[in-house]
Amino acid sequence: MQEHLQHLKQQSETRLTSLEATVKFSTQLQYVSKEIDRRLTQLEMSEGSKKYSETPCFQRPRSIVRFGLRLTLSDALWAHLGISRVEDIEDSLIDSLLQGPFCPVCLKRWVGRDRSKNSMEVPAQCRHCGVSWDCRGTIDVPISLVELKRQVYDKLDKEYRAGGTIRPYDY
Repeated sequence: MQEHLQHLKQQSETRLTSLEATVKFSTQLQYVSKEIDRRLTQLEMSEGSKKYSETPCFQRPRSIVRFGLRLTLSDALWAHLGISRVEDIEDSLIDSLLQGPFCPVCLKRWVGRDRSKNSMEVPAQCRHCGVSWDCRGTIDVPISLVELKRQVYDKLDKEYRAGGTIRPYDY
C-alpha cells in the first residue's frame, strides 16, 4: 500500500511540474499577444495618418462586403477605380485587385483554390459553415468567380464615380 501511495505521489508531482511549466508558458504567450496587438495598433495609426495625409481626405476600406460576400481590396485597386472601366480590364487583373470572396461569418475562403480560375464557380453556401450568400436576386447563381469579381468591381467603380468613396458594406 505504501509503495502504491508513493507511486501516486510521484505521478501527481510530475503532472504538477508539467502543468506549472505549461501555465508559465501560456502567460508568456498572453503577454506576447498583448504586446503584438499594441504594436500593430501603433503601426496602423502611424501608417494611417501618414498615408491619408498624402491622399485625398477619405478613408479607403481594406475589406468590403458586396452581394453578401466579403472581399479584400488590394492597394492597386485605387489606381484603377474610377479610371478603368470593367470592360477594359483583363480577368487576371480583376482577380488580383479583389481577393476572395470570403465568408462573412467564418471568414474562410468561399471558393476552393484551383489553377483554372475561369472555370471556378461560386457555390451557393459556404463550404465551411454552410451559410448562404445573399445576392438579393441581382445575380444569377451559379456564377463564375471571375464574373462575380467583375460585377463587384463594376459596382465599386460606379459607387466611387458617384460619390468619391467606397462604403465597407452594401446596405
